[in-house]
Amino acid sequence: MASPGGQPLIGDATLTTVRILEPERVIADAPGRFVLQPRGDSGTRLLLRESLRDALRSGALWVLWDPMHFVMEQRLLQGVKERAEGHPLVPPLVEAAAHLGWAVTGLGLSGLFVFQRAWRPWLALPIGLMLPSLWLTGDMNSFLAGFLASGITLAGFLAFGWRWLAPYLLVASAVALVLLLAPDSHAAFGLIFLVLAAGLAGAFRHEFNQLPALLSGRPTSAGTAAS
Repeated sequence: MASPGGQPLIGDATLTTVRILEPERVIADAPGRFVLQPRGDSGTRLLLRESLRDALRSGALWVLWDPMHFVMEQRLLQGVKERAEGHPLVPPLVEAAAHLGWAVTGLGLSGLFVFQRAWRPWLALPIGLMLPSLWLTGDMNSFLAGFLASGITLAGFLAFGWRWLAPYLLVASAVALVLLLAPDSHAAFGLIFLVLAAGLAGAFRHEFNQLPALLSGRPTSAGTAAS
């Protein structure tokens, strides 16, 4: 269930015990159960069932647990479907555009921390939070997702203080909707990031044009006119 690097740290928590095994019908641990139902001569329906009496759903915990678990299980089943049918859920061109969106946003957020002198020490926080995940799993996508989530949260508070709380709740609600509704949330967020990056580039194209001059120390057109 986890990478070999994670097993020495977490121990038996990384292991899954198969409690029920009926070949071509059921495989189960606690509390999940994968059930196979034949559909004709060339099809199979895969179901994932879990007990509502799970301790993780006790009290108000289900409000947090169920949405997160649903997103994880939905993509897991889609991944099984992709491999069984040999067709990717996300077309390669869309996947490439999504990766570009994630990369551009990650570089843009890093640049924001670097160019704001007072923010530079804070860049260590989102990076440090996600480095253990990168070390244990080697998953760069997860690292980038966590870096952006924590980095955007931090940048908002550095820029706006507690005034950031109200818009942040709206952003968090939008993120939750994408996670719950998008067939592939990674691709969906990547495309959203790409569109936002293109919009920002268009809105601030004049500032971007002056960036090489600022970096090299040459006077900008505004500075020349003022002098």
